[in-house]
Formats: sequence, C-alpha cells, structure tokens
Amino acid sequence: PPVLIPRPETEELVDLICQQYRHGLGVSVADLPRPTEGNEELAAKPAGPQMIADIGSGSGVICISLLDQFPAAQAIAVEPNAIAAALTEENAKRCGVFSRLQVVRATVAEWATTLKEPSSFDLIVSNPPYIPSFEIPGLQEEVRCFEDEGALDGGEDGLDIVRDVLRAACIAGTSGAKIFLEVHHTHPAVFEAAASAATAQVHESASEQGTSGKGAGAARAALPMLGDGVQLQRTVEDLFGQPRFV
Repeated sequence: PPVLIPRPETEELVDLICQQYRHGLGVSVADLPRPTEGNEELAAKPAGPQMIADIGSGSGVICISLLDQFPAAQAIAVEPNAIAAALTEENAKRCGVFSRLQVVRATVAEWATTLKEPSSFDLIVSNPPYIPSFEIPGLQEEVRCFEDEGALDGGEDGLDIVRDVLRAACIAGTSGAKIFLEVHHTHPAVFEAAASAATAQVHESASEQGTSGKGAGAARAALPMLGDGVQLQRTVEDLFGQPRFV
C-alpha cells in the first residue's frame, strides 16, 4: 500500500510539535502546572491543540501519536488511498484513539474545498510525498524497491503536495494555526527564500519601489502562499544534521 514506513524523522516531527506546545512558547517545564490539591484537572490538561489535521496520514502514525500525547484533542486524517485510510483506522482502534479520529478518504485539495466548517483546525501536520521525481530512480534499493512510489514522489521539484497542503491550511486553519511539515532536505532553503521574497515585496510596496528582481519573483512562485496567509516561523534540522522540518 502507498504507506511510507515510519522513520526516525517522523518521530522527530511529533517531538517537535509536542515541544512547541508544551514549552515552545516561552514556557519552561518548571512553569507547567503541577498536580496539587484543587488543580489536578488543570495539571492533567497541558496546553495543546484542539483540532488536528494530518494530511496524507498513511499508517496514521502522526495523528495517532499526537492524539495519545494530547488527550483533549480531536483529529481528522486525510488520506486519498483506500488501503492506507483503512490502515489508519485499524491502527487508531488498536491504539485506543479512534473515538477522537475521523478518517477522510480524499485528496488534500478535495478535503479543503468541501469543508463544512472552514477555519476550524489549530494544528495542521503533514509528511507528504516530497522526493523530486528525478531522484526516485537513484534512491537506495531498500527505499526504491520496498516503498510505494505514491508515498515518495512529490513531483518535479518535490513540492506538489506541499503546495496543496499550504493552500488547504489557508482554508482549514484557524487564525494563528500552526503548520508542521517534514520535507526534502532542499526545501527549507526554498521556504526561507520565498519568505524573504515575500517580506521584500511588502517593503517595496510600502515604498513604491520594485527592485527585488527575477530571483525574488522565482522564489515566491515556488511557494506563493508564503506571505499571503502563511508565514514561515523557522526551519529545523533532523538528527542527521539535514534541513528537514518547517
């Protein structure tokens, strides 16, 4: 089935999200509530997302892990492949979180354009297919021969599904919603260039100048939604020192 076998980077992505919510907003572990008489319920409910969208859920490892870590959260898993969607459901049942998960069989674009309640998700996460098509034949044998190409191939530049996820986030996300993505090691630089170009364009518009040139235009064209509904906060390396998360 088109399900990417979970790897250490997937675990890192979940860890990054947990760190962000638990002590990534200027709150240290020491500042978190402690169980004392009268505040047991408060201590049992650390700050966390309320509505999670996992785009391209595959095995369901990301949304299931997040539901386990954030007991007050609910989630939707968006998965276009019937076998993968069924696997997400099966794993959620086995892990005891299925009552808080809805699995939607659809592409990300189909899901976003048919939402009954737009602007309702405060966390959107995805580990989409992100390998540029031309790299597929040169992948390691254990990846090329045993992973479904549908879970790997992200199109010419590897960003086809990433762009779809960001467009969907503009529709589905609440104001201030957080987006976490695992991407190709070349993509964080693309994000940074597009974000810089968007900032430069805003400054130029304010000063009625137009000096950013073709380079900035190309950067924005790669990810046009950056600066137009989506802002880059940071990029993060994986444990192997490769740029991996945005």
